Amino acid sequence: MRDFVRNRVAPRELEIMASDAIPDDLRQQAADMALFGDAISQDWGGLGLDLVQDVELAMELG
Repeated sequence: MRDFVRNRVAPRELEIMASDAIPDDLRQQAADMALFGDAISQDWGGLGLDLVQDVELAMELG
């Protein structure tokens, strides 16, 4: 996650701010990493994170 944020998202901050949108390729990469289902069970295609892991993920993304 740290690598994704620092090396893929952060370098494109100005682009994201200017367009007020997340570029499709970054959104797809996040989806491929199951970030839209972080607290959803792995049985259902999510990451299955517990509360502590969910908070740590939010801190990395923030």
